[in-house]
Amino acid sequence: MISAEPLSAIEHLRQSDPALRALVDRMEVSPLESTGNVYEDALSCVLDMRIHYTPTNAAFRFKRLKTLYPFELHPETDVPEDVVLALKLSYQKSDAWKALRDVARRDRWPELDWTAMPDDEVIRRLTEVPGLGLWSAQMILLFTLGRPEIFPREDYQIRKAVCELYGYSESEYADRIDRLVERWQPHAALAARYLYRFLNPAKNK
Repeated sequence: MISAEPLSAIEHLRQSDPALRALVDRMEVSPLESTGNVYEDALSCVLDMRIHYTPTNAAFRFKRLKTLYPFELHPETDVPEDVVLALKLSYQKSDAWKALRDVARRDRWPELDWTAMPDDEVIRRLTEVPGLGLWSAQMILLFTLGRPEIFPREDYQIRKAVCELYGYSESEYADRIDRLVERWQPHAALAARYLYRFLNPAKNK
């Protein structure tokens, strides 16, 4: 489990941005809980194109998998065939799961010290998997590994939240998001979690 955000991080966001201050003052985000299992969370991205921690997505395939097979998943895990069939995966998703498993076995993911690994190396290793791109790697850095400076600029929900909160058009978002992120650093990941909360006040508590 990743510990609750320090008050200093919250105060930094409040002082750095009036619009975000109003959001921080009326909403809370829960402590970021993670198993730290990079393989399992990468599988969530493969199956649902969304990591299961975010409140903006049901992650229904991954959650069904965990309901039917409530054990921690690793590259060497042999999920029973009846469980896999119950997920009703497309050929494309089945192939992507196999590719993830093959790369994770080849590179011995469970033996890697992901927490000490630099961001760029995490991204490099994850994006070697067919079906995992930069967005998936950023989700794992943000939610699984708890990296404080990660901000997924191209995430649809993030773009939507920023445009709504600041009154930006899509073109204005592209022009201004880097300046906002620079203002929020070194706690941009916490800002992202508040933005997810902004769009889903009832879900992300």
